[in-house]
Amino acid sequence: QGIKIHLLHLLKGTPMVKQYDKGLLKFMSQQEYTNLVCDQLEILPPEMIIHRITGDGPIDLMVGPMWSVNKWEVLNNIDDELARRNSYQGKFHKERIQI
Repeated sequence: QGIKIHLLHLLKGTPMVKQYDKGLLKFMSQQEYTNLVCDQLEILPPEMIIHRITGDGPIDLMVGPMWSVNKWEVLNNIDDELARRNSYQGKFHKERIQI
């Protein structure tokens, strides 16, 4: 079992750009994404493989969020937030009991 966690990237030439231009689409801030990922990691089973925790789109096509192009910064922020919380993957995971 594994999971891929990925942020929405908006790329030029896609239909969603019109929604963004009309103010109907809002990007997450880097802190919001960091917190959400850490919240997810805390409830995932500790043995679950994380195949991806962020991604990057082609910078020349990127509309946003532009902070996501700094992949190592995103990963470091997630590590820092987990350390700040004294947390780790599976900290709040509860096994389901089969009856």
